[in-house]
Amino acid sequence: MYGTKTLGVLWLAEQDVFTFRFKAAETDVVFTKRTFLQKVAKVFDPLGFLAPYVVRAKVLLQKVWASGTEWDEQLNTELHEQACHWFAELSTVAQIYVLRCLRLSAAEELESIELHVFGDASADA
Repeated sequence: MYGTKTLGVLWLAEQDVFTFRFKAAETDVVFTKRTFLQKVAKVFDPLGFLAPYVVRAKVLLQKVWASGTEWDEQLNTELHEQACHWFAELSTVAQIYVLRCLRLSAAEELESIELHVFGDASADA
């Protein structure tokens, strides 16, 4: 399935949907604060479609900082397992399709309009 990068997101023109493709982290990667941050930063989502997913990585980064782990020190077992789990789920975002057009036709009559917003205001999001 080929697409075009549009606004930093993969657009499948034939289906007129936005979707995402990311390379999963290698299974033998040693997660340090530095390597985890580098890999999380590669998840580029300028429109915020993946915000509920990405916020979990940000919470995990906060835990890494709070643990006092140095930049090149291996994460402790619990944090390493959580990082591995988050990256294992990264391949599943390819199953997310967001319709680009919210109206099917100009002649269609709207019954209601909704705006859904994800906010990161709670403790641990």
